[in-house]
Amino acid sequence: MHDQVSRGTIRQHGDVLELFHGVAYGLARLSGLLKPTLELLWVEDVRRMNRFLDEKVPDVTGHLFGRDRLSLAPARSALKEAFGPVCFYCDASLPADNPVDHVLPWARLGIDGLANLVLACRRCNNSKLHSLPAVTHVDRTLSRDKSTLEQVASSILWPTQYERVVSAARGLYLGEPEGTPTWQGVRSTVLLDLSTYSPWWVEYTGERHLET
Repeated sequence: MHDQVSRGTIRQHGDVLELFHGVAYGLARLSGLLKPTLELLWVEDVRRMNRFLDEKVPDVTGHLFGRDRLSLAPARSALKEAFGPVCFYCDASLPADNPVDHVLPWARLGIDGLANLVLACRRCNNSKLHSLPAVTHVDRTLSRDKSTLEQVASSILWPTQYERVVSAARGLYLGEPEGTPTWQGVRSTVLLDLSTYSPWWVEYTGERHLET
């Protein structure tokens, strides 16, 4: 923030930064570019405010932000038990070591919460990679029974991050232009068109009770 903005000024505004209309969607859309830049600036601030840190100090960036994706192996067997050993995208039967997929791409958002994880076959997983999934896939993901997800999360000590996933999905898709290709399946895409079909999570503002 600007040097002339004091902590007192921030407190007077309830410790809240209010973004102008459209800014959040723009930040989400440009997250791939902004995230590494902001991390670099943050690390520089930490070093500046902690003069005892010198160049020989181990990886400050890794300490602050982490470096590796979490191992999703613990979620695999729990999701199979809860939802069955089939691919979320094509219903193919799954082997013991199938991938666990981030529906909203990890490369874009970095969300490992259980609400963003599904079982996938290698064919679908390799085809989807970092692509933005079709809106219908996000619908199905967020419409899974929340109580079941919470039970799975509790059994493996893994956060669901449901509200965060919903907010991220809303920002991600509203920030994309109409007509953006989205991944529907292997060698299959569909163009984004929220004017024709606007999913419930785009307007989501609070708790949603799902029926089993």
